[in-house]
Amino acid sequence: MNIASSYEASWFNLYLERGTTTIGRATNNAMVLPYHAVSSYHARIIAFNNTACIQDLDSANGTYVNNRKIHCHILRVGDRVNIGHCHFIIAGYL
Repeated sequence: MNIASSYEASWFNLYLERGTTTIGRATNNAMVLPYHAVSSYHARIIAFNNTACIQDLDSANGTYVNNRKIHCHILRVGDRVNIGHCHFIIAGYL
């Protein structure tokens, strides 16, 4: 999982890699988001063959795609993902 980021913008471009990426506050996640609004094990992204699904792991504050709370969602380029106060735009696949 690669994130192309700019501290001058509040949204970060997210490039998906094949496989499973865990997201959360705990340090053993593939993507660590060290903020109180993020659960220890918040969500995971499963990517394969230029297709990806994001799944909320029963987080306290939920996972949102395009401003809608989701449990599981097929991601498309351009989707906007919110986890806690972190905002990502799905920019493509690596």
